[in-house]
Amino acid sequence: MNQGSMRLGSFGIWLWARIVQATMVLWWLASLRNWDLFELLILLMIAELSFLFDPFAHGNADEKGISYRRYLKLHFVPWEKVDSVVWKPRSLAGVRVLLKVEPAWRRKLDFGLNPTLPELIAEFRDKKPPQIVVWLQQHVNSTPPAAETSSQ
Repeated sequence: MNQGSMRLGSFGIWLWARIVQATMVLWWLASLRNWDLFELLILLMIAELSFLFDPFAHGNADEKGISYRRYLKLHFVPWEKVDSVVWKPRSLAGVRVLLKVEPAWRRKLDFGLNPTLPELIAEFRDKKPPQIVVWLQQHVNSTPPAAETSSQ
């Protein structure tokens, strides 16, 4: 693959997740009133769904690291701060990136893949990860470990 910047994740999937989240929050705000038990259960379900959509991101990866957008702000993570890259076949979140630096509940980034038809056929037939996943895993694995300090 080329050495330049590579698109990571699908903007359409990211946008869909954010629209669903915004709709749930607006519905919740519109329904602020005296709630009965059923409405409280619905509110808990909305909170859970909102939490499930939080990891979705889109961005670019290059030789220096990953630039991504979870909501509106652009973030950058160098390869040294990326813990692992996991391919999730047959999932809306095609690539999961685990970070070393974020708080525990924000370490996970899910990038939805938008594969071409040949990539989709290869995924179902060969169970072979897409080239972007292999490229990301190579960059994570080729990052030299941080220098350890020893006190004697």
